[in-house]
Amino acid sequence: MTELGLGAAIRNAGLVVVLALAFAALFKLADARMPALLGNAPTRMSTRDPA
Repeated sequence: MTELGLGAAIRNAGLVVVLALAFAALFKLADARMPALLGNAPTRMSTRDPA
């Protein structure tokens, strides 16, 4: 069995956090640049009957 040690574990955890932040930023940028697919559709579904 291989032991990583504290330094390697912290480095790996930091890499995971950096990658997660990079993906979050990428998805946020893509979301801001993509046109709405449904035009003027409501953004929130309502459970109440409008009638």
